Amino acid sequence: MPIDFDKLRGRLKGQLAAPAIGIRFPGAFAELSRVDSLSEDELIELAERMGIDPADFEIPDSASRWF
Repeated sequence: MPIDFDKLRGRLKGQLAAPAIGIRFPGAFAELSRVDSLSEDELIELAERMGIDPADFEIPDSASRWF
């Protein structure tokens, strides 16, 4: 199933924003600033490193919905 990379990118930014602003993880600012330029494969890799399951951002197949 395809992944909604805009939503995944937004989630990554949200999770990196707080540590980037605080002192807890200064390296988060560097990651935050590059999120927009990452390829789809790099986004998935970063998400997995951060404990985010990319499968949570899968786009449902409208043909499989029951009405």
